[in-house]
Amino acid sequence: MANKNFARKRLATAQSLAANFQTEATNIDNLDKIAWTVSTAGITDNTGTFSFQVRDRDAVSNQTGDWIDCAFDPVPTLADANTTLYMIATEIEASEARLVFAAAGGTPDGTAQIWVKASRKG
Repeated sequence: MANKNFARKRLATAQSLAANFQTEATNIDNLDKIAWTVSTAGITDNTGTFSFQVRDRDAVSNQTGDWIDCAFDPVPTLADANTTLYMIATEIEASEARLVFAAAGGTPDGTAQIWVKASRKG
């Protein structure tokens, strides 16, 4: 079956990579694939890793559950230079997802432009 694109959205134009952060949540109800594109600029001495989190939302009460940590394999990393990363998660069974950055060392610098795209099969 072909993928049907559902959403494409810019989450950040100049997200600072000086510290840990999470993007805003993306609604992925009834979707099974989500991808993030991260393009960095201005990195001279910065390392860190990207992961993602998911959570569910109750359709009746609209309350959300706790964020659950998930990892990409291999783990996307910053390594003291500008880069463009494409990270994809498939067969997701959750209501929302968000991208997470964990700074790991160096002199925190640089920014990131972040896009998200979610789709479903069918």
